[in-house]
Amino acid sequence: MLNARRGQITDCWAIEIVIKQSTTPEVKQLLIQNTDRAFDEGAFGLPWLTCTNAEGKTEGFWGVDHFGQAIVFLGLDKGTNKGWRAVL
Repeated sequence: MLNARRGQITDCWAIEIVIKQSTTPEVKQLLIQNTDRAFDEGAFGLPWLTCTNAEGKTEGFWGVDHFGQAIVFLGLDKGTNKGWRAVL
């Protein structure tokens, strides 16, 4: 588990579980499906967001500097949290 206060991983058994599960055929197949879907949707970098708004319109956004555009597209409230200023 990640200890948020210290930023350290403290439970090695959790790491082992995640690593073990990440190599299963089911997870590998899911990764392939998600990668294929991303390419089909036009993804060309990470992070890639595919958003569908309340009007049913879908648009892709690439990069953390476009989070603000995705928020506007989705009609979400930006709020007053100044921590988002850089991306909004």
